[in-house]
Amino acid sequence: MNEAKKLIIRRLLKEIEGLSSIALGPGTPQEIVPYLPAGVRWFELGSKGQSPQEPVDLVAVEALEVSEKGDIAVSSHHVINGFEAGRWVVAAPILREDGGERIVKNCRLPICRKSCVELVLTELGVIGISPVGFELRELSPGAASDDVRMKVRASLHVADGIERLKI
Repeated sequence: MNEAKKLIIRRLLKEIEGLSSIALGPGTPQEIVPYLPAGVRWFELGSKGQSPQEPVDLVAVEALEVSEKGDIAVSSHHVINGFEAGRWVVAAPILREDGGERIVKNCRLPICRKSCVELVLTELGVIGISPVGFELRELSPGAASDDVRMKVRASLHVADGIERLKI
């Protein structure tokens, strides 16, 4: 497992603390499963017989694109249609495998869910989605806000008192 993926997994584990159920959507690092806190029920979206019958606390997904409104486009949109969760988080490298921007002003790819994502966890930092758009809230060790800004295809506000990831 590469360092970027390890960093994303460690940060995602912080979001899972205290939760009772999560769902891992398409592309989410399955390597997180052995590190889940005891008692957390987890489901893999798209696996037969795995989808929960009731909403989960959090869904983590690797979106192809996420907009500043929290809209997402994923490769397997049928997997997440109609699925309910308390929170939606994108956990993925800041750029797609093809080099395209994942974090965009407006999704160019077909939107699967509107206004659901509240947080994007990347190897460079944590980006929140607020009424004013994207907000850089935490930076990874060794990363600078300009590193993130260059890879986001939308305006990016840097939070006052931005912190380094503590993982």
